[in-house]
Formats: sequence, structure tokens, C-alpha cells
Amino acid sequence: MENIKEYLKTQDINTDNITDNTLEQLYNKYQNYILSYTGIELEKIDTITDISLKKFNYKNYLIKEYPIDEIIEIKVDNNLINPNQYFVNLDSGIIRWKENITGNILTIKYLKRAKKETLNLIENLILDLLTYNLKEDKDIQSIKEGDVSITYNTNNSLSNNIKEKLEDLKNSQYSPKAQMIR
Repeated sequence: MENIKEYLKTQDINTDNITDNTLEQLYNKYQNYILSYTGIELEKIDTITDISLKKFNYKNYLIKEYPIDEIIEIKVDNNLINPNQYFVNLDSGIIRWKENITGNILTIKYLKRAKKETLNLIENLILDLLTYNLKEDKDIQSIKEGDVSITYNTNNSLSNNIKEKLEDLKNSQYSPKAQMIR
């Protein structure tokens, strides 16, 4: 929390009255908000079950969500496949069998964590949210006094930047991917 307090001080926010506990609660609140809004999971264990009425006879298998962090287990027709029987490219999600496997039901259980770039974007967004909500002077969009109204350009405001970053982060998770398997 000290690093966050130092950052907030660089943004002209007085952190003397903010306890570490309060800051941690705000951090967790904003992190949960970002994760729920964007649909990002920091870590998940997923299982793929691929069923074929014909026997499998693949040299390669592509896991749809990649990169992955770890293969937990692979089964064919409920028989556990020894990790020595395949290679895994964690970045591309490609499993290459050392020898052809045959069977009707392929089950792959794997662990997937958010990418480092995504974690950095979330961290920066949390810092922006903390800055915006702890600042004394918020972005003013317009002032009206009597018959006179003044509207300010808020295109570069922190609140707009936060909204854009949230949308960009959300869209980055659902952008299409394509890759070639050799």
C-alpha cells in the first residue's frame, strides 16, 4: 500500500488521513468492479471435453482459449494420458502428441491466468480510479449562473480516460484471434 500512497502523493492527493486498511478496501472494490465489468478472470481452471463419434486421430490439438499456464490433466476415454506422451506450447495453446492417440472422448483440464499486460492495465486503471475518487477537485463539465452557462471541454478528463480504458480493456478480451497450426 505504500507504493500506492506514494503514487497518490504524486497526483497531489493528501494520504495522511487514509489508512492502509481503507486504501486496501478501495483497491479491492475497484479491482472487483473492473473484473466484473470486463468479464476478466485473474485465474480460472477450465475443462474442455471434445466428443467425436469417430475415433480421434489427431497429431495436434488447439485449446480455444490461449495462452494457458498449465495443463492439469488430459484424458482420452477417461484414461489419463501421461505428460510424457505430448508436448504443450503454452503460448499458442497447441498440444502435439508424440504418438497418435485414439478414442472418442478427449478431456483437457487446464489453468489459465490473465496475461501480464492485462494485469498491468488493470493496475493502472485502479490507480486512475483511486486518483479520481480521492481528488478534492473533480472534473467540472459545466457551470451555470443565472442566464449564463459555460461548458468545458472534458474530452481529456480523467473520468473520460477511465471510461475509455475500461471499454478498451473489455473489448481486448473479446477480440477475435486466429492462428495457423502446422
